[in-house]
Amino acid sequence: MDIEIRRETLLRALEKCLHPSGKEEQRDYSGCTMITVHANQKEPAASFYAVDTYLCVETAVLVETLTDPGKIAVDTKRLHLMASNMPGDSVHLVVRDGKLILTGDRRRRYTATTFDPALFPPLRDPSDEAPRIKMPGPMLAELMHRVEHGCDDSKQRPHLAGILLHAFTPEGRQMTAVEAVSMNGYKLCQAQANILVGGQLPFKAFLPTRLLKPLHGVLEKEGQISIALDNASVFVMTPDTLFGALLPRDPFINYEEMIRQSHPMKAICSLPTVAMVDSLKAISALKNQRDAQVRFEFKDSTFSMDLVDAQTNASDVLPVKSKSEIDSFVFHADPQYVLDHLKGANADCTLLETKMNTIAFQTEDGYFGFMVPQQPKSTDPPAPTSTSSTKEKGPGPGRGGKKKTSKKTSKKASRKPEEQPEQDEDEDELGSADPSQYTND
Repeated sequence: MDIEIRRETLLRALEKCLHPSGKEEQRDYSGCTMITVHANQKEPAASFYAVDTYLCVETAVLVETLTDPGKIAVDTKRLHLMASNMPGDSVHLVVRDGKLILTGDRRRRYTATTFDPALFPPLRDPSDEAPRIKMPGPMLAELMHRVEHGCDDSKQRPHLAGILLHAFTPEGRQMTAVEAVSMNGYKLCQAQANILVGGQLPFKAFLPTRLLKPLHGVLEKEGQISIALDNASVFVMTPDTLFGALLPRDPFINYEEMIRQSHPMKAICSLPTVAMVDSLKAISALKNQRDAQVRFEFKDSTFSMDLVDAQTNASDVLPVKSKSEIDSFVFHADPQYVLDHLKGANADCTLLETKMNTIAFQTEDGYFGFMVPQQPKSTDPPAPTSTSSTKEKGPGPGRGGKKKTSKKTSKKASRKPEEQPEQDEDEDELGSADPSQYTND
C-alpha cells in the first residue's frame, strides 16, 4: 500500500474508528482499524473499518495520490497520535516489510506495526430489504440533544441506555412526526418535531448510548441520513459512513402508556426558561451537600427557589404567569434534574402536576418530560451521639489507655474502607458489556 492523503481527512476517519475500541475484549483486532485502498474506482479512495462486539464503523475517504493499493490493519490510537503530530497538510502512508511508515511535508517520520486484516470479522451492514427511513441529519441531532440527558446510566438496564426514535404520521395529518424518547429511574423525556421523512412508516429504532457518541459532531454536518434495522442491529448511514450497533435483548419500556397514565394533568404556571436556568445555576453553585435539594414554590404569581442546605442559604424569586386557580404549589427536587429538563426546552415551558404525583414540564415546541419529586429533607444539624453509661473510668490496657491490637492483622482486615478492592464490574461507561443482555447470542 502506498498513498498520499490529506492530514485532516485521515484524522476525521480515524476519529470515527476510535469509538469501537473493544477495550473490554481480548481479540486480535480489538482497538485496530483496517485500511483498504481501492484501485478500481474513478477516484482513488480508501475505506477505514473498526469493529467490536457492540459497535462497528466504516467510512470512505478520497486520497490525493494512489501509487499502490492494498489492505492493512493498524492500532487506531497509535496511528491517530502519529497523524496528529505530523506537520504539514498531507501525509504519506507506505507499507514496507510489514511496517507502516508515515512521512509528511517535512523530515518527521513514524513507523507502526501492521496486523493481518484477515483477523477482522465481516462488516455488519443492513440488507436491501431491511426497514429504514431517511431524514435530515441536523434534525436527528437536535432531537438527540434535547432528550439525551434522560438516558439510563446505571449499567444494569442496557435497554434504557439510549434513545428510542419513533417516526409516524399522526391521524388526520400529512406531515410526519418524529419523536425521541429517553427514560431512567426518575424521569422521562420526550421531544417531537414535524419532519419530512421518507421510508417505511411507522418506524421505531433504539439508538444505544454506544452509538450516540460517534454520531455527535457528524449529523450536524450531513444532509439526508438513513436509519435501518437488520440482524438485531441498528444502523445510521451518512453519504460516506456507516455506523452500526448491536441492540439490547429487552425492549424499551412502553412510554406511551406511562404518559397516558399521568393524565389528567393540571397546569400550574408558565415558567421563563432562560431566567429559571440562570437562577438555578446561581443557587446550586453554592451547594455544600452533594444531595442538597431546592424547594420550589408557586404562590401569588411568583415562583420561588430556596436551597435546602444545612450550611448555605440561597434563594431567588421569578415573576410567573398563573395557569390555574391553584393558590400555591410546592415540590422538592435536585436542581440538576430540573436543569436537565430545561435544557431540552427551547422555549418557555408550563409546569404541570400529573395524576401520578410527578412534576411535568411542557413546551409548545414539542418537549415534554416528567420527573419524580423528592421527599423534603430536614436542614437541622445532626444530633450529638450519646455516650455509653458503661464508659471505663481509667486508662485501658496498654500505654496511654489504647487497647492492644494483634500484630497478625491480615492485609484485608487492615485495609481502609476507601482502599477496598473494586467489584468485578464492567468498566465501560456506555452501558453493560455483558453480551447476554444483547440480542446477538
